[in-house]
Amino acid sequence: MEVNYLELGNRIREKREDADLTQEKLAELSGRTAKHISAIENATTKVGLPTLLKIANILDTTVDYLLIDSLDKKEVIYEAEIIHMIAGHKKKVMERLMIYIQCFFDMHLED
Repeated sequence: MEVNYLELGNRIREKREDADLTQEKLAELSGRTAKHISAIENATTKVGLPTLLKIANILDTTVDYLLIDSLDKKEVIYEAEIIHMIAGHKKKVMERLMIYIQCFFDMHLED
């Protein structure tokens, strides 16, 4: 199995931008240079596991999510990501979400 470094870099960039972090700030927090962060995001270098773990923690995500395009069992990761997204919400929000999910399935998953 090969790591898809292009998609890995895209996901890191996406999460970094969602967190309103610059490459310089992510570099500072991860102990790397902005040039290295840019190279990771543009897939011109390979990222080591210790750096990937630091980046995932800083960006409040999982290594699984960042590597999902390189994994064979993506459906397990999707489930974990959904659980992560909904964790901690109030009961009323969860009830609405259940209704939305059921409506989605009713509309899009025909036998």
